[in-house]
Amino acid sequence: MIRFITIVFLFITVACNSQVKKDSNSNSIKNNQSVVIDTLSILKLRNGYEVMQLNIKDNPGDIIRIIRDSIVIKELSLPTTDVEVKNLSVDKIVETKSGFMLSINWGGGKNFYGRDFYFEFRDTEKTFYLTKIGKTSYSLKSENETSEQEDMVPPIKIDNVRLSKFIINE
Repeated sequence: MIRFITIVFLFITVACNSQVKKDSNSNSIKNNQSVVIDTLSILKLRNGYEVMQLNIKDNPGDIIRIIRDSIVIKELSLPTTDVEVKNLSVDKIVETKSGFMLSINWGGGKNFYGRDFYFEFRDTEKTFYLTKIGKTSYSLKSENETSEQEDMVPPIKIDNVRLSKFIINE
C-alpha cells in the first residue's frame, strides 16, 4: 500500500511539474519558466489600448505597461518605493477625453507629494505624448498645500518619458 501511494505521489509530482499554477492572489500566475506578475490594475481605453499597473517579482518598482492587441507598446518604470521615494503609490489611472491620466503620490512624515501625468494619444502617429503634469505638495508643519499645472512644451513622446525625472521631493 505504501509503495502504491509513493508511486501515485511521484506520478502527480512529475505530471504537474511544469504546469501553470495560480497563486493565492487571483491575479498572479507563475510557472517554472517565468516570474510572478501581479496585475494591480487594468484600464481599457476606447481606442483599443490598455494601461496596466504591474508588480513583477524581483523588479524593484512597479511598471506601467501600455498594450495594444497583446503587444507591449511601452513600459514606464516607477521609482522603487521606500528606496528611491518614500511610500510611493499609484493612486489611480483614468481615461481622459484624449488619452489617460496617471496619478501618483508619495511622501511621509511632514511632507506629501502628488503628480498627475496626462498622456494624450496622437492618432496620426499612433502613440501617446505626455502633455501636462499636475503637481501638488503638502507640508504638515505649515499646513500649506500648493498645486500647479505644467504644460509640456513641446509634448514628450512616451518613448522618451522618464517618470522618475518628475517624481522628486521639493
